[in-house]
Amino acid sequence: MGRDGVAGLLLLGLAMLLAVQTRQIPRTPFLPLGADFFPRVLLVIVAAGSLLLVGLDILRHRRPREGASRAVLPRFRDTPRSIPALFAAFAGYVFLMPVLGFLLATAAFAAAAQVLLGPHRPRDLPRIGLLAVGTAALTYLVFERYLHVFLPRGVLF
Repeated sequence: MGRDGVAGLLLLGLAMLLAVQTRQIPRTPFLPLGADFFPRVLLVIVAAGSLLLVGLDILRHRRPREGASRAVLPRFRDTPRSIPALFAAFAGYVFLMPVLGFLLATAAFAAAAQVLLGPHRPRDLPRIGLLAVGTAALTYLVFERYLHVFLPRGVLF
């Protein structure tokens, strides 16, 4: 079993441990589903994903048949530079959100993610900017106005 299988087993164990802990969440008679419903749904999803990860790792590490070639997994140095750059952009997004606020930080991150992950031409930059601003604005409207979830304020207001 490889690293993916070990990680899957650890996640499965953690999900099972946390599922047992959800029994301690108090239930209210006024809500049909209760406060423990959503954490349990998330833990079932995590457990299913970890089982899938273990299963795929077991399939990957089966003994190959005679004459079958074994595919080599790419190493980190073979990873496109855009992936570590995207992680750096996300870290910048997290650290700049309290300063810039949700709207500016989300628009900047959405634009950076599109530029880093996809091929683009200079004439695509206005489209990328519109999609980034639209993503930030729509997310803001849904969370602030509809769901009444307060998002970080910034330099705009």
